[in-house]
Amino acid sequence: MLCVLALILSTAAGVGEAPIVAFAATPAIEAFARRAVASAREPSAQAHALYAALLALKRQGAIAADRDNTPKARPPKTAAELMDLALRPEADGDRRAGCYELSALFIAAARSVSLRAVGVERDEPTGTGQIGHIMAGVRFSSGGRLTVFDLQNEALGSAAAVRELGDAELAAHHYNHLAVAAYLSQELDQAQRAIDQALTLAPDNPSFLNNRATVLLARGEPLVALAEAAYAVALAPRVPLFRYQLGRVHLLLGELEPAVALFTQALVLRDRYGLARRDLGWARLLVGDDQGARRELERALRDEPDTPDLHLYLGLVHLVAGQRDQAA
Repeated sequence: MLCVLALILSTAAGVGEAPIVAFAATPAIEAFARRAVASAREPSAQAHALYAALLALKRQGAIAADRDNTPKARPPKTAAELMDLALRPEADGDRRAGCYELSALFIAAARSVSLRAVGVERDEPTGTGQIGHIMAGVRFSSGGRLTVFDLQNEALGSAAAVRELGDAELAAHHYNHLAVAAYLSQELDQAQRAIDQALTLAPDNPSFLNNRATVLLARGEPLVALAEAAYAVALAPRVPLFRYQLGRVHLLLGELEPAVALFTQALVLRDRYGLARRDLGWARLLVGDDQGARRELERALRDEPDTPDLHLYLGLVHLVAGQRDQAA
């Protein structure tokens, strides 16, 4: 399976670029896994023993769990890189690992001892859709149900429905994280290359399409971004982030009526959505609805006061109304 995936990745990668399979095993990973399952005979016992061994690394500080799934400028680690740090407590390095990195390590270790491990993610149509929450799943018999191992939250099972990821899509998540990290570091060429590779592997992933739209906007290509954002909405119409993103592209293009409609739709899906309400207020101001603009911005300030630039936007509304003292 990994051989086929490596061939796909070789095709996706540029000339001279080594393809990345973040959940590929190494001798060190296999040795760790064999020690962990040494006293367990049944697949279920082996998977749980491996899960316990990885949690022990977290609790010892060999791995520092990153509990925050918001996008970060920190590049993701492969399973090999994370294992190398975990086994060398004296080594300098960033030991933080989020859900994808922890799950990639579990999957690599589990497969190295012949467990049927796969990646899974929450199948939540109303989720935020930014990075997603990746977990590991194991089947203990052919065609059997998945047992979910959530390494980040140290939980077995998932309260939400999950869907299984194919290896290509699981590999694509590494490139998606690379793209996000590069974008946040303003390395837009690298971000573009990484998100393009993610979409080569998983062309119908709405989160990746949404992130590509973000990169394209930053590169000054709003019309291409519009197509990507619209496709993300078509694939996942219940995710408020994708509606917001599409509205943002229309707003930047000066297309105010569709922007107002899309921000409103995003807020129907998620009422407390500060960015969508802020931008809806701004769009209403631009179409001449001063009262509507103030209403939306004041509600955003009340519901989500940490939303960036809210006071600036509300101040501009007061200036338009000639209320200089309130603006100040």
